[in-house]
Amino acid sequence: MFKSVRLRTDYFIIHTGQHYSFEMDRVFSDQLFLPEPDYKLDVGSDTAQTGKIMMRVEEVLRKSKPDIVLVEGDTNTVLASALAATKLQR
Repeated sequence: MFKSVRLRTDYFIIHTGQHYSFEMDRVFSDQLFLPEPDYKLDVGSDTAQTGKIMMRVEEVLRKSKPDIVLVEGDTNTVLASALAATKLQR
């Protein structure tokens, strides 16, 4: 049987802002009781979206210097954020 271990660690949340309607954005935060994000990138949904996410996530990671990065989101967010973290060796 597995025993649950609860670890306390500092963390922050980055919201890319690619979805800006309630149905595609806030509904998840509200239903999952997620805290407000620490960073809101407001990248929108144009053709440069993936590049914008990568550049803006990189800026946040350079400033904050986290020990580890956990990426969750849709395909563009995950791809761009993982590339930025890998580039910075996070």
